[in-house]
Amino acid sequence: DELSQFCTMLVYWGLASTSFAYVGSFVFSHASSAQQLMMTLNTILSLLLVALTLFTAYAGLEVISTPIMFFSMLLPNCSLGFSMWTFIQDGTLLKDSTKIQDDGMFPCYVMLAE
Repeated sequence: DELSQFCTMLVYWGLASTSFAYVGSFVFSHASSAQQLMMTLNTILSLLLVALTLFTAYAGLEVISTPIMFFSMLLPNCSLGFSMWTFIQDGTLLKDSTKIQDDGMFPCYVMLAE
């Protein structure tokens, strides 16, 4: 059902964002500032990438939007955004489609892998 899909998506996002921030914190020299910078970078960059992907998709530029979408799924907040967008548009994450970019569960699988 839809509630279990939504809860699963949020659990995967929580696990992925924590581990992403931890691994990314090794780039910085101070651990305290690294956590804050990683979360801020993840949020701002994710908002921009999701907006760019949705804008180019609605403009009919799927040749550009599909690679951007798959690349941006490396950020947990982007995966959450794409799953939420599919969930809001279709009311479910499971769609009967042969195109992988139409599968709302694909970003959840990416978050689980992270």
